Amino acid sequence: MFKKHFIHQESALHKKIHYSLMFGGLHHFFMGLILLYAVINGFSGTVFQTESFVFYKSNISSIFYFIMLTELGLKFLLNTKEFVKKPWHILEVGILVASWFLPGFLVLMTFRFIAYLYTFLDHPVINRVIHTFVHSIPTLMMSSLVLSGCLVCYSLLTTTLFGNEFPELFGHIGKSLFTFIQLMTFDDWMAYILRPVMELYPWSWLIFISFIVLIVFGVMNVFVGTIVNAMNFVDDAADDQPSITDLQKQIAELKELIQKQHTK
Repeated sequence: MFKKHFIHQESALHKKIHYSLMFGGLHHFFMGLILLYAVINGFSGTVFQTESFVFYKSNISSIFYFIMLTELGLKFLLNTKEFVKKPWHILEVGILVASWFLPGFLVLMTFRFIAYLYTFLDHPVINRVIHTFVHSIPTLMMSSLVLSGCLVCYSLLTTTLFGNEFPELFGHIGKSLFTFIQLMTFDDWMAYILRPVMELYPWSWLIFISFIVLIVFGVMNVFVGTIVNAMNFVDDAADDQPSITDLQKQIAELKELIQKQHTK
């Protein structure tokens, strides 16, 4: 009897620790340590770069390494099958192994914040944003192909026409692509790109203005419109689904009908 009670308590404690590691307090604690370690590394190249800071940072890195190793070891011991099936855990093991030989790789553990977002998937706002981006991916990919094709065409044209006179801007297709990306952001485009070229080629404004109208005001707005339409689609789909209160009312009505039939 005592043995069964002990086994039951052990399994309950096992489940509590595993839940805490995956979703509960221990999970948030380790995420806080990762954030603290990222902040400490963020000050590495500042005025705090002194001999004492380097000494304490190396010790903190060693402590952080063994804490992360302990966390992964607990996850592996508590649920080996689940640990092996998750690619993120395998990636963390690879980072720790690489960090043993190259300590700088330990900073890559900060990417765990991407996985940390899965903790908040039940939140309606985050769930809505994720579903919006997932639904808009096919259209965004097609729009990206159109944008890439237009950029390549304009880059080839300007490299051929202006490459000899303006090698820094249009010396080859790579520089031309970078110039047009700068033009898309309107970063000093008038004084640095358009006016110098127009001094030698007065008709060149046709190329740049057409690019701004077609690409910046046209294709780029397609991205915004795609995300807005996807968000409206997600909202409409959520409205079509019955809420919990509606389901509870329907269940209550069914119970009343069943009780009336039994009384008859």
